[in-house]
Order: sequence, then C-alpha cells, then structure tokens
Amino acid sequence: MSCAVGLLLGIVLLYTMKYETGYFFTGTEISRINSFKGYLAADSESIRDDLSLCTVQLISVTAKDNSFFADAHGNIQLYIKNGRNLYAGEIITVYGSLKRNLKGFPHQVNSWVNSDDVKKQGFISWFHQMRYSILLWFETKIELMGNAKSSFFKALFLGDRSGLDRELKLNFYNTGSVHLLALSGLHVGIVFAFIGLVLFPISSKKIKIMIGAVFVLGYLCLIGPKPALLRASLMLIMAGVVVLLDRDLNPFNILFLSLVIALCVDPASVYTLSFGLSYCAVCGILLLGSKLNSFLIPYLPSFFRIPLSLSVGAQIATLPLVLMYFNQVYPLSFLVALLLVPLVTVFIWTGIAFLVLTLIPFLPLHEFMNFLLDTIYACIRIISNFFSHIPMLQLEWQDWHWLPFLAALSLFFIPLRRRKSCEL
Repeated sequence: MSCAVGLLLGIVLLYTMKYETGYFFTGTEISRINSFKGYLAADSESIRDDLSLCTVQLISVTAKDNSFFADAHGNIQLYIKNGRNLYAGEIITVYGSLKRNLKGFPHQVNSWVNSDDVKKQGFISWFHQMRYSILLWFETKIELMGNAKSSFFKALFLGDRSGLDRELKLNFYNTGSVHLLALSGLHVGIVFAFIGLVLFPISSKKIKIMIGAVFVLGYLCLIGPKPALLRASLMLIMAGVVVLLDRDLNPFNILFLSLVIALCVDPASVYTLSFGLSYCAVCGILLLGSKLNSFLIPYLPSFFRIPLSLSVGAQIATLPLVLMYFNQVYPLSFLVALLLVPLVTVFIWTGIAFLVLTLIPFLPLHEFMNFLLDTIYACIRIISNFFSHIPMLQLEWQDWHWLPFLAALSLFFIPLRRRKSCEL
C-alpha cells in the first residue's frame, strides 16, 4: 500500500514540476554560465569519429563576468570535438556555456566544446584512480599487438571503439553484426571460462564458481555498468549463486531478477537501444531458440543446430527494435553470426592469452601470438567484407506490423505442439 501511495505521489510531483525557469540547478540563469566543474558519471563514448559524449555531474559553476561562483548540482550532457577518452570519476573543468535542449528534452542541459576547453584535475576517489590505472595498463599491453587488430581487441575486450578501423566498423553495421562489438554475454562467458581454465588444478567446482564470479564482478567494475554487460554479469553471478545453493536453475527467474537489479542501478538505461536489444535477444534465445532447436533435432547435427537456433531466435526477437531504429534489416545476419561468432570468440581468447604471455619476456612467443591474431583478424575482415556487399532490406516499421509479427510468432509454436501431442 505504501509503495502504491509513494508511486502515485511521485507521478503527481513529476507532472507538477515545471522547467520554464532558467535557473535549474545552478543558482543563476544558465545563459550567464561561462565555465563549470564536475566529474564524469561514466566513461566518455565516441559517437562519431570527431565527437565524443559524456555525462558530467556538476560540482560548481562560474558566471561569464566572474561575478557569480557557486556550488551546483545536476547532470550536463557534454559533447567534445576531437576529444580524448575521459573516464568515470575524472574531475574536469570545462570552459564553455550551457544550453537547454529545446527539441524534446527541456530538462536536459547540453554543452558543446573543443578538447582544448576541457582541463583534467584528477579523480574524485581512489577507486576511480585505481580503475583508470588498470585500464591504462591493459591499453598499454594491447598496443603491443600493433596494427588495427589492437583497436579491434580493445573494442571487444574494453568496449572502446574510438580507434576501430572505419571500414571494419561499417562492415559490421552493414551485415547486422554490430552486436558482436557490444560487450555482453559472449564476453562475460569468455572471461568466466578463461578463469575456469586457469583454475583447472582446483578440483572444487564451487570454489571455481566463486572465484570466477569475483573476476566477472571485477570485469564489470573495470568496464562500467553498460546495459548488456550488466545484464550478462548479473545473470552469470546469480546462476553461480543458484548452483552454490544447490537450487533449481530457472533461466527466466534469473533473467527477470537481473532486469529488476539493472533498473535499480540505472533506471534511465531502459530508454537505451542496447538495453532493449540485450533483453529481447535473451528472451528470443530462451523462448524461440530452444523451440527451434527441439524442432531441428531430427534434421541437423548439434554443432550446427544449436548456434543456428540461438542466432535465429535472437534475430527474430530483436527484429521490431532493429526496424524501429534503423528501418532496415540484414537478411543473412544469422548466417554471418554463425561464421563470425566463433572467430570473434577465438580472437578474444587469443588476445587474452597474449596479454598474459606479455608478462613472460620471450619475444618469439609474442611474435607467434601476434601471427595468430593477424590470421584470425584477416579472416574476420574477409568474411565481414564479403557479406557487406549484400544489400540490406529497407522497411519502415509501422504499428500495424505488430499483427503479422505476432501472428508469425504464434505459428512458430504450432508445429512443436502438434508434434508433442502426437508423441503423447
């Protein structure tokens, strides 16, 4: 009852709040602001080759004539032209003005500056400083790979796409494979499996799960709570807890519990495309993928049937969102995924092994690992480039498209039910 009353009061207060005032959270008109100080709520993101975006939590603001200086609160969407990477918890002073976003988000305040207008001033806590030091160590070691493959591995392992080869990035977009660049269950599973491999002398399965879960949690803290990565990490850790407690493992319970926790951590993430694609893809794998896999058992071997079923299930479930945002779909995306997922997985495994082996001062071993990375990277480029020449299907999503889509989903289950009834 109290929760319902609280939600009702919150909704009422939300609709009674007005944004016509120009003061917002600065204590003065935002048009007077000449510079502001704050810290990053998350790592900066490259949204274009020459433009990065970050969210700044305000600390203080200064007026143009220096007649006003005060503490401030709230978030600023900061767009930086030709800017370098900035990291969560990093304190910066920005010499630029503030402007309201009048195109649909009147409560949002933006600032557009050049990289020279941003001055770094350390980190807000020792934790953020330590995280930055670890990231810097990884980036330094990854650079030893050389050439474009180091940028590709950095995108796959650290989620940093700023240096990714433009042609390769375009090929991934054109083949509907850009989800492979988003840190998600594939990457978390690889980290967990790699830790399990390192711990092979330990016979206790529970100890391996606990240590693996700790490393997954550390990986999440290192990369940041990106929607797909947060969902995958939560699901893997909760699955480990279920195994440790000797309880029945229900993937749907774990999925929806991870959804609740993710919304508590970052409620605004529900409006992002990556959040929707991540949860829709998992639902498609659990619902459609498992059904398709059961249906294809008499016709295909398991090594081909299982990845095909999972890929098709994820593609079907995410189809409406893809069409809503991009108005196009790649017809052979499931086939490209069957070819690229194993190669990307091997590439990440080899890259992680390379990072570990750099601790051993034996140059021929490093050169051999570099040769393997070059070979796998070349195969990925060839396959993605070949399929990128097949045009996408252009289709603008309309509300009435839900009818044939839902009808197709219902037909998808009919053959399975009939076959089961005949067996009974």
